Amino acid sequence: MATSSLLGCLAALAGCGGNGGDVGVSMGGGGSAGGGLNGNQGAVSLAMAPWIVLDLATGKATALATMSDPSTTALRSTSMAFRRVTTPGGEILVALCETTQAQWTLLGGGTPWTAIDAALVGSQAVGGDRPAFALSYRAITATLTAWNANHSSQLRLPTSTDWDAAVSTGGGGSGGAFTWGSATDRATLAAHAVVYETGGASPGPRAVGSLAPSPLGFFDLHGNVWEWLDGGTQLVGGSWRDGIQQARSGNRLGADALVGADTDHLLFGVRLTLRL
Repeated sequence: MATSSLLGCLAALAGCGGNGGDVGVSMGGGGSAGGGLNGNQGAVSLAMAPWIVLDLATGKATALATMSDPSTTALRSTSMAFRRVTTPGGEILVALCETTQAQWTLLGGGTPWTAIDAALVGSQAVGGDRPAFALSYRAITATLTAWNANHSSQLRLPTSTDWDAAVSTGGGGSGGAFTWGSATDRATLAAHAVVYETGGASPGPRAVGSLAPSPLGFFDLHGNVWEWLDGGTQLVGGSWRDGIQQARSGNRLGADALVGADTDHLLFGVRLTLRL
């Protein structure tokens, strides 16, 4: 499993405060906090922290001024990391990665991907660090409703505006169709997105955070699995089985493609947002 991209990006983010390129991202909070999850968190509140780590078992949210040395295993299994972005409607915390199979199981959603024929998704599609897939909108909302009822922190699906904010700020205002800009040459795609053009001989999704992040640390906004939006009629981001043009920032997979609340397609997953 490739972990260097995720670790390296989060380490680099420690120096983002005050960067003029951080358009649209709230960097409020205290000073530097070395040591990642286990070190001094710095004088930063939950309301202002640029990063939040949520313990999925307890629901405890930890405010971070920096994420200099996170445990990548924990952030793909028992915890979930969020980045604060600014939308037209206010600030929102968006998950850095798509929800993994380990995280979804811990949230109480079961293991729906095990019902998918392995011949369709490949032998490497099932694993704790792979994105949860075969998720219907109805199953997602039922799982989150049950989890939220027992925790003060609230997990929700992103709205279209939330997702757009993560993509546009992640792209540093590039204005391109993707977080890295507009390039679609094979080398660029291979570095950033799990899509049809880069899948090679092995089908299926890859471990979240395996490829290069957006400039502000979001992974797999393009490709890997489609991500449900709040409302249950649209998905975004494309998938490993779709071409790169399906993964464009402004593209939506909607009702005209026979998407419904009970659709548990093998390409459908989720990225969550957090309300405290």
